[in-house]
Amino acid sequence: MAEIIENDKGFKVIKVSLDEVIVKLKGFGICDSCNGRPKAFMYIPVLHSCYCQKCFNKWYADAINYTEDRNFENKAFAVAKKLLNLK
Repeated sequence: MAEIIENDKGFKVIKVSLDEVIVKLKGFGICDSCNGRPKAFMYIPVLHSCYCQKCFNKWYADAINYTEDRNFENKAFAVAKKLLNLK
């Protein structure tokens, strides 16, 4: 079941299962970074990408939360929340 993940950098992130990526987000169920096929993904609205946990951790370590990305991130997050039936 999808869940919103809090983080210290303030990014909007949703943890989703493989089935949710395929059925609800209409993705291929493949990590957008390493092309692996994990059972769970981290959907990163600011990138509009799904990463496996390992790739998410690598990205997050160096990621900078730029204010100019907020509009895009908020729109992508709202769409994903609706598709995943999150409040």
